[in-house]
Amino acid sequence: MAQKFLILLRKHKNKLFFIGLGLFIAFVINSEFLYLPEELSTKSQIKNSSQTKDPITTNTIKRIQNFTIINTYVREDKLFYTQGLTFKDSDTIVESVGLYGESAIQLLDSKNMKVIKNQMMDTKYFGEGCDVVINDTQEEIYQLTWRERKILVWDANDLTLKKEIDLPHPIAEGWGLVKRIEKDEDEKEILNFYITDGSNKIYVVDGKIWKVKKIIEVKTIQNRPLYYLNELEFIHGKLWANVYYSNSLFLINIETGIVDTILDLSSLEKLARNKANELNKKWQKDYVMNGIAYDFINDRLIVTGKYWPLIWEIKVGIL
Repeated sequence: MAQKFLILLRKHKNKLFFIGLGLFIAFVINSEFLYLPEELSTKSQIKNSSQTKDPITTNTIKRIQNFTIINTYVREDKLFYTQGLTFKDSDTIVESVGLYGESAIQLLDSKNMKVIKNQMMDTKYFGEGCDVVINDTQEEIYQLTWRERKILVWDANDLTLKKEIDLPHPIAEGWGLVKRIEKDEDEKEILNFYITDGSNKIYVVDGKIWKVKKIIEVKTIQNRPLYYLNELEFIHGKLWANVYYSNSLFLINIETGIVDTILDLSSLEKLARNKANELNKKWQKDYVMNGIAYDFINDRLIVTGKYWPLIWEIKVGIL
């Protein structure tokens, strides 16, 4: 009997090796070592968050599914791989468009979301998050690039490229960016940028000397890291984040790095997908929510996603 077992073992040793390797990988993926929220844990299947039990929200984190759609805007002619969205002023929205060969910076009319002005980027760049900054009397757009690790600075009115800035280390890639005016130890106002690189880290960067001054590690109340942090927006002083492969917005406490609220917008993804089908536009599973813009003067929150044919103005009770 023992001899037969050894013969079978030798005959099928390669197959047994791969079976064992598969079991080991399955064990690692299901452990906390590679923890991701359930709705982000697979790139091959995007789950409806309302149909899954999300371990990071159960009995710990406030999950909001109620919001009001104030306006819906349709993009019928051309769709864009939206990577960043921000208000230049109440009348104009800045949109950063991604993908190599398609990347651009453009201005939208906030009343109808039509493109007012478009400036294509060099094909070596992949556009990412963006924000508008007023330096002295000059209004500029700061736009991240992905693997190129550059920040492109554009004139916010005519979209001419003014300069390029290297991302400081240890930021690995450019994903999301938002500015914030804060005070230093002497109570002087300083310009900081909050930048993501697809990890669970947010880097606070001095906007004058371009050095990382603080790293916020984002985690849940259960101390589990939240990966794929992407586009960012400050709303009433609180930091909201898109997370790649998710159709929710995550509210992050910048003092502790803890996520305490999730705004579930998965119903908007369904509307966008249905509209794309109606317009005979292709749809892929990675066409997820990305883009948050807030006009604090008129209290307008605008959201959309990658290649989404719809842009919404929504109202949320907690804002």
